[in-house]
Amino acid sequence: MSDTKVLVLPGLDHMPGNVWAALREILPISFEDAGTRCDITNIDAILVLRADDLQAEFALRTGKPCFIVGTPESHASTSTGEVEVRFEDAGVLDSRLRGQRLAHTPFEERRSLQPRSHDTVCACIGDAPVWLQRPDSAVTHDIVAYGPPHLKQGESLLDHCHGTRFLQVVPLVHFLRRVLGARGWSTPGLRACFMFDDPNLHWPTYGHISYSSLAKAGREERFHAAMAMVPLDCWFEHPRALELFRAHPDQLSLLFHGSHHLYAELASSTEQSANSALIADAFARISRFEARTGVAVNRSMAAPHGACSLPMMHVMLTLGMEGACISPWSLRLWNPDHDWGPAFGLSIAELTTDGFAVLPRFRLGSGALGDAVLAAFLDRPIVPVGHHNTLAEGIDLLTNLARDINVLGDVRWCSMREIQQSNYLSRRTGSTLVVRPGAARVRVCVPDGVDRLEVETPAHCATSNFQIEQATIKNGRLPKAGDTEAKNSVRAGERIWLSAVLLGSHGATPSGRRPLPARALARRLLCEARDRLQPLVKAAT
Repeated sequence: MSDTKVLVLPGLDHMPGNVWAALREILPISFEDAGTRCDITNIDAILVLRADDLQAEFALRTGKPCFIVGTPESHASTSTGEVEVRFEDAGVLDSRLRGQRLAHTPFEERRSLQPRSHDTVCACIGDAPVWLQRPDSAVTHDIVAYGPPHLKQGESLLDHCHGTRFLQVVPLVHFLRRVLGARGWSTPGLRACFMFDDPNLHWPTYGHISYSSLAKAGREERFHAAMAMVPLDCWFEHPRALELFRAHPDQLSLLFHGSHHLYAELASSTEQSANSALIADAFARISRFEARTGVAVNRSMAAPHGACSLPMMHVMLTLGMEGACISPWSLRLWNPDHDWGPAFGLSIAELTTDGFAVLPRFRLGSGALGDAVLAAFLDRPIVPVGHHNTLAEGIDLLTNLARDINVLGDVRWCSMREIQQSNYLSRRTGSTLVVRPGAARVRVCVPDGVDRLEVETPAHCATSNFQIEQATIKNGRLPKAGDTEAKNSVRAGERIWLSAVLLGSHGATPSGRRPLPARALARRLLCEARDRLQPLVKAAT
């Protein structure tokens, strides 16, 4: 299947090359420079990125769908705070945007478009239309007041496509998806999980979090909450807390939260032996907890303080960790010299060179709706994260956001394990299924008419870093070693595991009890005492 071709006016040099590279990485599109000779009949759509009436007129005459930066009315902005972007309840809009009202960083200029009688207004700032769709014979054109961003030194497209800044990117992605149609990536659908850092099962509550209240609200309002538990805390479990997690797996789950919960413990060492010892200790404590209680802990790491280094990610992968959950801002902060690729923060996950995946999360608070909507629109997992004191004023914050998220579509609320294992994109090319994994281990459903699977990864991660775990049996025989064609052969209807080659390559989790690290244990006990006392102090005052 050849890429969809989009002509760019006045030319590709109108924006930095990393913008085009980012769009190519998330969408199977080839952008053609207007300065090169090209056959307009082979072009699928046209972008007019400068307010130029002559270029817009030329583009419209071609009969191709066009994305045009219009010539709006402009005024100096008087707003010093956030403005509100209102997406209209229009059927032409992606259902995940329809009817949303989101806060947005103000622009230097206040712009507005003048809609014609047959135009559909897609978005406004206040009463000013800033995104229109205009029907024209058999095609529809998009006209915007704010064109794609001109990135400054050190910026990426993520800096202009997040919860409070998105209007220069979302309409363009929306247009390009419409041009692609069925030729685009198939996505895993909407998946969501609330996450709380630090809670343990020493009691049926942890600070302002009540597990029974969470389970009840999750069942009634349809949401799931995952507790990121410190492995060092796995020395005692309250029977009632265990009972709640066993009885409500659709509402409650656990994942790793560091090892000892010391500051930046997952980012402070570059020595593999020290990193291996720390993660092996975490696995050993969690394994004993699981054997003792029968409650599973997802092989997903929520890094304390968002701090996790690339050497530590390599160690976690080799010891069996299937992914991590870290905000892109923290990931960039703690790995400033690493090139994550041009689409950093816009894909379903960030992959390291050896196939470890970092899934995104964002702060759970009153302003989380924008991040949730953008995550949904970009097909990323929706993972709002907080601490116990996020619920200091009650559980309404959680239930209200859950209702807002559930409005976005058919949302599957589930554990991080389920999110990771479903985190992949796919597209058909004849009888070949091209899969882009977004976790170290994903389960792929092979559709009808497919007999071959190929892996696609970002340029910095070799496709050879992934493998089909269980060879497909063809004609009753396993494929011979070294038979590359047979290794990629699959059968319609089967569900196969695709995993990073290095996942768990260092063998089984080390067994045996390890000594308690006194300093870390003392710190954890003090932090837990502080957290558990907070509701009592609040009630007393």
